[in-house]
Amino acid sequence: MTNEVNNEIKGNKGCNITVNTYLAPNDKLAKYNIIEEELRNKKKIEQEFSERIGYAEKVYSEQLPKELQNDFEIKSEKIGKSIEFITKPKTDDAYKKFPPRITFSYNITSVKGLEKFKSKNFRDLTSEMYEKQEGIIIENPYNIKEFLGDIENPASIFSNMDSNATSTIYIKPEPFPPARGYNIKLFNNYFEFELQNIMLRIEKIEDNVYILSNKESINDKFDIKFKIEHDKQKVKFNLGINIKERFNTDAEVIYEFIKYDILIHDIDSYISIEFSENNKKIVNIQQFGKKKFGKKEYKEVRKEFNFLEKVIFIEKRKNIKLKYNTELLKYKPIIYMLYNEVQGKNYTFTNESTWILYGNDNQFDIKEIKKMYNEKIKIPIETKFNELSIGGEEIKLKEHKIVMKDCRIISIEEKKDIYYIKVTTSNAKFQIIQ
Repeated sequence: MTNEVNNEIKGNKGCNITVNTYLAPNDKLAKYNIIEEELRNKKKIEQEFSERIGYAEKVYSEQLPKELQNDFEIKSEKIGKSIEFITKPKTDDAYKKFPPRITFSYNITSVKGLEKFKSKNFRDLTSEMYEKQEGIIIENPYNIKEFLGDIENPASIFSNMDSNATSTIYIKPEPFPPARGYNIKLFNNYFEFELQNIMLRIEKIEDNVYILSNKESINDKFDIKFKIEHDKQKVKFNLGINIKERFNTDAEVIYEFIKYDILIHDIDSYISIEFSENNKKIVNIQQFGKKKFGKKEYKEVRKEFNFLEKVIFIEKRKNIKLKYNTELLKYKPIIYMLYNEVQGKNYTFTNESTWILYGNDNQFDIKEIKKMYNEKIKIPIETKFNELSIGGEEIKLKEHKIVMKDCRIISIEEKKDIYYIKVTTSNAKFQIIQ
């Protein structure tokens, strides 16, 4: 309870003053009441402000030219610390009906980047900028006006621009059209190579040459460049396909590329390129290659295909991925053995083959083996193993045995109590145990 009255007032008996007694509130409660009051006031002020802004937007929108009123409205926007009123679209096709554009004046000395171009007037410059996909920078333009269609925008972002303010306009070219799907097919009496819905986009334009590529399609297995060269008399086409680096040891991809490589050079081949969306042909040429391939050349290709097909078959049956390279070619006999193994067949090695047997003292009579090695004695060997490794890929095998006759020991090596015995033979058989 407090009873506080100023002494000066207390001594003035002629003064009619009522002294009230107050209960001192809890400090936290007092702070809460003050904050609550401030929030109520703030919300009230914000609501009044929003209502005034909304009213202003409505009034300004009604003052737009009648042609624009169905598609545009005036909306407020905070720019820095100020509220600006700017024309905004209110229909989806507003800008389609009234394409925006700006006009401005500038000094040629304020244009940065012109040294990259040959053009001497703005129209040619625009075309060259599109071809090169490069823009220019104009510093401190003036007399900037914005139009919606042919109507000047009464609430442009440039309307209240300070005439002394420094500004920059970057003029960029229209981007190349989005990628489009193409079907590419090459074929003759022997082979066929086909790619479906390859997404090609303009990569470069130079004079009358358009180069399309699929470099934006990261999942494609081939890099493709399609060049179109045209003048008033004729149109030339050129197609280039290469294996993407990460697929250059993939047997299936190499198999397809070999077909492409011979078809693109064979004079008896046909090429067809069409839009995948509607199958409309844009290229349909026969006899475009420069070489004549006959049965002999295709027979050689068939030999390579024979091995490739076996590798692909093994990969699918064993659910593995082998690296098709020069190292794999050293394993040809093993590949043929595996090809038979996945089909449940035995295999006989027709050429000399080399094998490495390894084990410890419990598995080998090493003294006897060394004696046979020194005396160059040929011996029969029968052994089993349940897996082998090719290029780091571990491959599980069916239960089997390898029977080798007339084996010659060519080296004995010991590493950490393990003996590695290399033998060679011209008489080895892979036999599945039934």
